[in-house]
Amino acid sequence: MRLTQRWRKKRIYVPSIVAIVDGKAVNLTDGISDKQTDAYMELSDEIKKDSYQKIKCTIECVANTQKICKPKKC
Repeated sequence: MRLTQRWRKKRIYVPSIVAIVDGKAVNLTDGISDKQTDAYMELSDEIKKDSYQKIKCTIECVANTQKICKPKKC
């Protein structure tokens, strides 16, 4: 019974985000915060901000047409 109840929970599926500059993939991210340790945990504001920052960094990489996205920069 527990297994069936677990499968009935709603899940959010996160797509992979690929940054493409000049026809080449320069970065791949899923936007999931490294602070999220469990798919079923409640998302804190800190985790949401971290996820937002990862996606924002990828978009800025493409907007600035950088050849190399630097995750440490973000």
